[in-house]
Amino acid sequence: MEFLPKIKSDLTSIEKLKSASNEEIRPYLLELAEWLQDINWPVAQHVALRLVKAGDDIVPVVKKILSGNDDIWKYHVINNLVVNLEAHSFSKVMSEITRIVNEPTQGEISEEVHLVARDAMVLYGHNV
Repeated sequence: MEFLPKIKSDLTSIEKLKSASNEEIRPYLLELAEWLQDINWPVAQHVALRLVKAGDDIVPVVKKILSGNDDIWKYHVINNLVVNLEAHSFSKVMSEITRIVNEPTQGEISEEVHLVARDAMVLYGHNV
């Protein structure tokens, strides 16, 4: 797939990703989300913006990441993807966000994941 970045500075693939349909990228959503593990990579912000446009298709991927053990990845996914989701998509990951806010793991506390999760809840008008 030409729209999948091969290296962290592969901006050529980003141009192809921007024009790829949701149907084309659907099988690669998790692979694309892996580029959010380090938001400082040149492709990361572009990938995040495209994944937002995947709508509800990205929800299972977000849930998988937020229930995993990579706390830095969780931080970047919440801070760069979740906060830009449409409200109906956000509501589908609300249980994971709520768990992180109310019962954060030690790693989530260390990486301040619970803080960005709280900010996301506030952004979408939920009480914390």
